[in-house]
Amino acid sequence: MSKALPLMIQGTHSDAGKSVVVTAFCRIFKQDGYHTAPFKSQNMALNSYITLDGKEIGRAQGVQAEAAGVLATTDMNPILIKPNRENESQIVVHGKPYKNMQAGQYRSEFFYQGLQLIEEALTSLSEKYERIVIEGAGSPAEINLNDRELVNMRVANIADAPVILVGDIDKGGVFASLVGTLQLLSSSDRDRVIGVIINKFHGDIKLLEPGLTWFEEYTGKTVLGVIPYLRNLNIDAEDSVILDRYKADEDKTKDIDIAVIQYPKISNFTDVDPFFVESDCHVRFITKADQLKQPDLIILPGSKNTIEDLLFLKKNGLMDKILALHNDHKPIIFGICGGFQMLGLSIEDPDEIESTHLKESGLGLLPLKTTITTEKTTILSEGTLSFGDTLTHVTGYEIHMGKTAFVGDYEPFIQMEDKEEGCKNADERVLGMYFHGIFHNDEFRKNLLNKIRLEKGLLELNERISFQQIRESAFDRLADHVRKHVQLDKINEKMKEFHLRRKKMTKFTNYSIPALDKDTGHQVNEYMNTLTKPPGSLGRLEELARNLAEMTSNPFPIVTPPGVIVFAADHGITDEGVSAFPQEVTGQMVKNFLTGGAAINVFSKQISAQFEIVDIGVATDIEGEALISKKVRYGTGNFSKENAMTRDEAKKALEVGFTEAEKLIQKGVKCLILGEMGIGNTTTSSAILAAISGKDIQSLVGFGTGIPQEKIIHKQQVIEEALKARKPDPTDPIDILSKVGGLEIAGMAGAMLAAASNRIPILVDGFICTVAALVAKLISPDAANYMIVSHRSVEPGHLTAIKLLEKEPLIDLRLRLGEGSGAAVAFPLLESATLMLKEMATFTSAGVSDKA
Repeated sequence: MSKALPLMIQGTHSDAGKSVVVTAFCRIFKQDGYHTAPFKSQNMALNSYITLDGKEIGRAQGVQAEAAGVLATTDMNPILIKPNRENESQIVVHGKPYKNMQAGQYRSEFFYQGLQLIEEALTSLSEKYERIVIEGAGSPAEINLNDRELVNMRVANIADAPVILVGDIDKGGVFASLVGTLQLLSSSDRDRVIGVIINKFHGDIKLLEPGLTWFEEYTGKTVLGVIPYLRNLNIDAEDSVILDRYKADEDKTKDIDIAVIQYPKISNFTDVDPFFVESDCHVRFITKADQLKQPDLIILPGSKNTIEDLLFLKKNGLMDKILALHNDHKPIIFGICGGFQMLGLSIEDPDEIESTHLKESGLGLLPLKTTITTEKTTILSEGTLSFGDTLTHVTGYEIHMGKTAFVGDYEPFIQMEDKEEGCKNADERVLGMYFHGIFHNDEFRKNLLNKIRLEKGLLELNERISFQQIRESAFDRLADHVRKHVQLDKINEKMKEFHLRRKKMTKFTNYSIPALDKDTGHQVNEYMNTLTKPPGSLGRLEELARNLAEMTSNPFPIVTPPGVIVFAADHGITDEGVSAFPQEVTGQMVKNFLTGGAAINVFSKQISAQFEIVDIGVATDIEGEALISKKVRYGTGNFSKENAMTRDEAKKALEVGFTEAEKLIQKGVKCLILGEMGIGNTTTSSAILAAISGKDIQSLVGFGTGIPQEKIIHKQQVIEEALKARKPDPTDPIDILSKVGGLEIAGMAGAMLAAASNRIPILVDGFICTVAALVAKLISPDAANYMIVSHRSVEPGHLTAIKLLEKEPLIDLRLRLGEGSGAAVAFPLLESATLMLKEMATFTSAGVSDKA
């Protein structure tokens, strides 16, 4: 993130008040002069909001944008999940339906795609706004889901945002939920929490103060605020969990009784919010026929599964009760969206988009038939509504997947610019439309309520509230309330501290990787077809030539001289007996490199490479004039018993690699080859690969330095148990390196990032180097564009790593040495590809006839 200061609000559980607290901070920052955006990476909600360009996002993010005084965009909620049937949801990506997915399918298939969407959206917002207020979901301590969560601490890490944890004291056990949540977080995630807010407090704060003192002493976290319960807020609710608070009982003190049918898949129930602030209205949510009584207005709201909710009305007697009331000419019946469809003659779902029921008869109160289709309408709408003797301009929004056809004569409800919308019966006692937000139109709402008042023998009320004014006042009221009860100065201070920390982040993160130059690649393709050979006859050499041209942005790419950097470090995991050689061999081999006796020395000399050896973490001190000593620590910890290193050490190792590669590039090298030396590093690499790939460890572990079969089994068991204990996050490369290692792997990854940022091709060596390449790709996916895999090792995990890089090795010589040796052996193939372009004659220059 570059410009914006982020703040993330997470909760100990659902309905802790995260959405409202985010709304408050959006308004507070707006009041304080900051251009602010809300953000929720992934929202599971049936209440939607339509952006100005007709895209669908979670209603909470739309409302938060209003509080911030900005237009809502899909960057504020790139992924919306809308449950539509048992264990299945519609996935909405950047405001448009993507596909329906089962929960398990979403976790397994959508994770990496979702991660990229989130990173791109956050990057976009950070470039346009000064502050971003991020909302989490549920709890960050859902240990059964955290390996692939996309909405809590993983987002905080992407944004590098400080986190405030919100607890709901109204439900009881607030200290237990706060402490328990903190204890279940990893140490790095716990460090990101700058404090807690206790929400929905009732009573005397003095009685709570001993608990606050205890909490701060026990956890070391600051209580940043205790927010008293704020009633009658008049801000849209996040989702249907709020409906449990509404009663089905009548209120005889109110003139108008409104019954809202609460079916299981109710959506956009916030359509009825304006009635809550009308002094003469009582709103009830109804789930059973005997609760309906004798209302003045029945509202059938939207539904995410119209046929299933229609069956709900039939099975519990609500449909019969509504029809009986209609036949007695008692209530006005009003359907919106799915409710509008239910009022018709039938609903069909021939493709089983929402339900396995292909067709179901409706209430039969309006002359229309609906067919559920895959095409989704999402649009802001306006038109002229005809009701009684008045015409009223109205605005709203449409979200539906059905196409409705009218049967015979019908009376339209709204005249839009290009079509008629909705339908009503002759006496205007049955009304329906696709317009959400219809009751937010003050003039129409007044006319509807006055019609009911006159029918009941009551005087009209012509002075009614402006719902938009009430909403704006509610934002200010909420902001003032929260501002009064939280330590805003401290929160601002912590946000700035995190921002300064980001500016001081290690050098390896302060780079940009350019896109491949596809135009130059196309130019080279055309040129190769003019050379004196049949097109494509040099096979992969031609692919290499084009790839190198795209990488270097040069139609005649240069790869000489190459540079070779070997990073050396030790691994604490060798204590578990996973290697054929003792740990001291690492230092001994470094001395061998310094005297020119290793294979990589010989092969580097053969290709005229500039050669460097870097001590990034050998367990002993080594002297040598040619040795570059950049020791981050004396070997890693034994990751079967402890983390391999700290996050800061992992970042430092990446920085070392980045810096050393840049130095070599500044000396003029045109291709980078990386090698490693570290006893035990195949064990570490196998663990990293298992974490990233999710593959069974047995399929990844091989002979390494030449261990027998019984040691392979032992090695597999050690890795398996260590991964269970360490639980590295497969999407967080720093977490993986800090928990598993190794220092030389981090160094190679950092060097690859430096090469990619300078348009230098990277010739990737064997198993360990390819695992380092995967780490670099996790840090910056574009880095992989500059990688060429030199060869396939006999290590069984190497093929898996190559596939994850989406590469094809140049050669297979059954190598398993490492050090960069295989890449050095393969380097002449790169030279051949470049010399083909530079020195081969064209048909014209050679006077050779091209094919007829």
